[in-house]
This record gives sequence, structure tokens and C-alpha cells, in this order.
Amino acid sequence: MTAVKTGQMGYLKAAKHFGVPRTTLFHLCKKERRPSEICNTQLGRKPVLPPELEKQPCEYLLEMDNRLFGLSRTYMRRMRYQLASANNIQHQFSEHLKLAGKKWFKAFLRRHPNLSIRKPTGTSFSRALGFNRENVHTFFDLLEAEMDKHKFAADRIYNVDETGLTIVQSRCSEIAFLKGKRQVGAITSAERGSLVTAILCMSAGGTFVPPTQKYERSTGKRCSTRNQVCFSPVRLDSNRIIYRLVQNFFSQSKTIKRRSHFANTGWP
Repeated sequence: MTAVKTGQMGYLKAAKHFGVPRTTLFHLCKKERRPSEICNTQLGRKPVLPPELEKQPCEYLLEMDNRLFGLSRTYMRRMRYQLASANNIQHQFSEHLKLAGKKWFKAFLRRHPNLSIRKPTGTSFSRALGFNRENVHTFFDLLEAEMDKHKFAADRIYNVDETGLTIVQSRCSEIAFLKGKRQVGAITSAERGSLVTAILCMSAGGTFVPPTQKYERSTGKRCSTRNQVCFSPVRLDSNRIIYRLVQNFFSQSKTIKRRSHFANTGWP
């Protein structure tokens, strides 16, 4: 465009030299706009909301996500409809459903590549309340002081976590059946199974302890195998579970020496 407007080239020569269609170059040169403005012009349909109004809901979305109250697709589409209606902006959203369209939502994600859609993980209120900046700083300050004091190696740092396992499969694969049949079933071990709690322990150096499993049964006997130790009481409070986990830790790990602050703990 600059070469054509300054007279250095004609339309046909500039189109061949820069690889631009001659008709497109002809129409752009007729406009009273600078070439830099035309190059930065976004093609396609313009967004319904102006950039300043679209920025506010994005900040609100990220703030709610940080508070563990993320917004769903339907809520975001409804919020855009309400925002456009409150500001008297012409739109093509559904007046019957009072929602923005699905195509608008896909275009919104393309305009904001830092956003994505994922299924959240359920987090309890107590865990969310305890995971804050002050508690995290306090934890790492104590951890740094202990590491500087004792100089723990990688094989002396263990992480313990628990998980729940069910003895009944929760999802069945799709099968072929007679068309028109109302109910389709598949054999399982039980319709509702009890939950088995497994406690895992592994060091940063790769050493692991056989898992401790808690079975909900009517007897209080202790059963053990070569690869794992399991307890089957009716109920155990957290102190007893931790105490038996530490006993299992010392009995199964051959390379770890018993520490006095673990051995002298008087847990019930």
C-alpha cells in the first residue's frame, strides 16, 4: 500500500511483488487509513462485547477459580447475555433461553488462549481453608529449618499418602444388546462395595514400604502377608492407625534405623 500510494509501483506490479490479490490491494488503497492500522485489523465477525467489557468477566472468572468456585459453561453464557442486555448492546443471543450461543463460547476461548475447560477435582472445605499463603509459608519455614539442622538425605525423606479403593468396578464398558430392550445389566461382584483405605509410603530416593490397607470387617484381627500388612478392625481412630503405620514402617524397612522420637512415642 505504501509503494502504491507513493507512486513507486502500480497495482499490478505491487500485487505480483508482494503476493497480494490486485482487487484486495485496490480496495485497501481506497480507504483513508494507515497501512499499520489495516494490518492490525482483526478479520471475521467482531465480538459482541467491546474489549473493556469482556475483560471484566475474565478477571471475575479467574478470581472465582482461585476461590475454588469455578464457573461452568452455562453460567458463563448466561452472564454474557445479562451483561449485553444490561448495557443495551445489540446481540444475537437466544431471548428464549437467555443464554449466549455455543459458537460464541468457542470463539471466546479462542480469543483468550490462557483459559481452558477442565473437570475440577472435589476439594473439601477444610482442606481449602487450610491451604492458604500463611500456612504454606509457615510449613516451608519449618521444613527449611529442619533440613538445615539435620541434613536429611534423599533416602531419609518419606512421603505418606492415602487413597480409597473399591472392590466393585464403578463403570462398565458398552455392550451390544437387543434393540428396544428397556434395561440392560452386567454381572458384578456386588452392587455396592465397601471402601478399602490404602496408605502408601515412599522416599525421595526411591525406597518404598509395602502398603498398609484398612479393611472394614467385623473382627479386629491383624492379618499380614509377605508384600503387605492389613488391619481389619471395625473402627480405628487416626492415632491408632498412625501408630500401626509407624510399626509397619520400622518392621518392613530394612535400611532404616529406629529413631528415639518414634520409638518412645506413647500412642494408644
